[in-house]
Amino acid sequence: MIKRSDKKQTNAVKPLVPSFAANPEGYKTTYQNNAINQLTRVNTKKDKPDKDAPAFQRKYSNENISILMKKAATELTPKVNQHLVYIMTRFFEQSNKEDSLEVDFTLKDYKADFGKKDSKTARKTLEKVFDDLTDLRFEYHGGNDKKKKDKPFTYLVPIPYAHYERGKAKVQFVPAFRDMLLNGTMLMYIHPLYFKLNPNQEAVAQSILYEMAVNKRTNASKKSRQDHISIKSLLPKIHSLSSYDEVMSNGKHVTQRIIDPFFKALERLAKPEDGAFSDYYLLDKNNKPLDYDNLTYEDFINSYLFITWKDYPEDVLKTVGDKKKEAKQQ
Repeated sequence: MIKRSDKKQTNAVKPLVPSFAANPEGYKTTYQNNAINQLTRVNTKKDKPDKDAPAFQRKYSNENISILMKKAATELTPKVNQHLVYIMTRFFEQSNKEDSLEVDFTLKDYKADFGKKDSKTARKTLEKVFDDLTDLRFEYHGGNDKKKKDKPFTYLVPIPYAHYERGKAKVQFVPAFRDMLLNGTMLMYIHPLYFKLNPNQEAVAQSILYEMAVNKRTNASKKSRQDHISIKSLLPKIHSLSSYDEVMSNGKHVTQRIIDPFFKALERLAKPEDGAFSDYYLLDKNNKPLDYDNLTYEDFINSYLFITWKDYPEDVLKTVGDKKKEAKQQ
């Protein structure tokens, strides 16, 4: 297990800019709210289906969302969620978002963003993901009708149509989902590594990267909370990891099945060549470094993860946070 430094690094302060922009510092811009975040955590290869599904359908629930799918082959996996986030980033980059339900991108751009070299494999991946996405319906029964960015909604098919042909992909949103993206979400930066991770082998890293991006964005006005999170709140959001109860009921190999994969994922995210983090470290509840050589699950679950982003657009987030503070004071 590789130990990281115990001192937090800082990035240079950059000039303020007025608002979110497409791809600053190489980052992608996407949309997030509670409903979308809960959807992206589902992994139907690990999660158990609900028993109250309608006839001839499968149903999965996570926190405050429920998902329905009709086809036996349909899955909602880290790969599918990775592509859903990608489609939202491409939608943000379009100039006619308010007047269009469609998202278009080329196979060439897709291969570059995902680090894929083989066109045939990339095309087959898109076709399978499109089959999965167009069969998904989900509802959000949390939130509050009075909260613009956290309103509940009944079942909708976010993407009723997605097709690939002759080097071009075309995706279509339903109006309700498009409107939610434009009016019921917060914009969020996501590191480009998110799309280059292998969702079959690096799903834990994918989840950690996404959740730390959400944590940073939702704490825009609270600088001290942006880059750290408790392990106790983070682990349940990583569905590719077995839960503690699952591990204890089957072999009890907590270190091999939870702790080691978690640190392996962090090392991938902090890889010098292309990592999203320049550093990370864990502290206990007393702000002291963990004893990695004698780390117990109790020590691990009660610790806190601190990260340093690589080239994050801090200036934009500071502007957003300052505006939020000003609005509260008025």
